[in-house]
Amino acid sequence: MDHNDRTPRRQAPPSGAPRCPVCQSPAGTPDQACDACCASLASPWGMCPSQLRGAAPTEPTAAALIDRWGGVWRLPRRTVIGRDPARCQLALLHGDVSPVHALLELGAAGWWLSDLGSRTGTWLERRRVTAAALPRVARVRVGAMELFFLADARALRAPDAAARREADEITAPFAVDEQPVAATSALVLVEASSGWGRLSRGDRGVPVPPCQLTLLQALAQRWHDDHAVAPADRGFVAIDAVLAVIPWEATAATRTNLKQLVRRTRLTLAALDVDDHLEGRRSDGGAYRMRGGVRLEP
Repeated sequence: MDHNDRTPRRQAPPSGAPRCPVCQSPAGTPDQACDACCASLASPWGMCPSQLRGAAPTEPTAAALIDRWGGVWRLPRRTVIGRDPARCQLALLHGDVSPVHALLELGAAGWWLSDLGSRTGTWLERRRVTAAALPRVARVRVGAMELFFLADARALRAPDAAARREADEITAPFAVDEQPVAATSALVLVEASSGWGRLSRGDRGVPVPPCQLTLLQALAQRWHDDHAVAPADRGFVAIDAVLAVIPWEATAATRTNLKQLVRRTRLTLAALDVDDHLEGRRSDGGAYRMRGGVRLEP
């Protein structure tokens, strides 16, 4: 293993002590990766557990992938990873991931990792690869999303559903860097008489439920109004102001409700590869914006 990689070092635990299956630390347990290992996995800002989708394979192998929330994804002999759930055994719903991104395949000589012509690359440890043999334990990166690969994960168990729901609720996107928005990313939002909307980008479009529609309309209007504001500050709407305009079903919506709405809106935007445009910041009590704006049409 490269001495510069970021996979936690294996340490010999005391005889008989429980140990993490990734780093072999006695801080872990045999059936789950330790907290330090999971926390070391990189993921895009705002990524949450429900943006990973995959059905249990009918003929699983001993191998599995582990995500940063401790989720265990059992692998069949051939596993395609990408953004398109219809074509992938494991779908990562983020614009940084190509529709069909990478392949994990078990052959006569062991497991192989292959890139499938992705835009953002496939990585083994810190090395970008086209195709590479996998060791028994490895850090794999698909775009900006890291996962641990374990060739023998039969003892692993997934965390309970409540823990993953909690991670969904507390995860919200917060931007770090200002990035340019290409002209080809232009979005058009149309509101229908039913209260729903349709968001389009080029020849693709997705339906938008009422609460998401109101959120996008508010962010789009602020982006338009702030045309003279510095790029780093343009378009941000304070969290309290957003809470006030959304047509919530509950009588007293909270910030947790808004985080859940933002998460669902990012899933909608992921279908058009623009989920990373919905950004937030922590300063001044928190705020959101839709970077690049949205063209509103009647």
